[in-house]
Amino acid sequence: MRRLYDGLRGIDTLIWARIFVAAVGMGPFAGILALAVPDIGTLSKLFSEALESADRRQVESVRAAGANRVLAVRLGLIPQVAPVMLSQILYTLESNARSSTVLGVVGAGGIGLALAGRIRINNWDEVAFIVLHGGATFRTNHHP
Repeated sequence: MRRLYDGLRGIDTLIWARIFVAAVGMGPFAGILALAVPDIGTLSKLFSEALESADRRQVESVRAAGANRVLAVRLGLIPQVAPVMLSQILYTLESNARSSTVLGVVGAGGIGLALAGRIRINNWDEVAFIVLHGGATFRTNHHP
């Protein structure tokens, strides 16, 4: 499984975007898939490292007190790794918000698609507006 996850995260997001644009067509769904696939590999690696580095003595202590395996994981392991996992998920979401602009330029939808269209027709005032305001108006109302 680790080699599979290594393969998923070893391929650049732009390559995944091209693959998914060819597979499902241009649009936001291709962009979501292009961001999700390498993130699954990355988060799997980081989660497994967090689980492996957790202190097993807490789990053993809960088991020694008479808890079953599920309760031992819930009370002994999850409190150790949950903050690390949550911070990694939040960082990934933040990173994906930045990456979505680049993916839109290659046809995977989102802000980048509106941005690429405005750049193509040299409409620089709208390019500046999209960049400064996050493209909220252009995502649904205006398409090149």
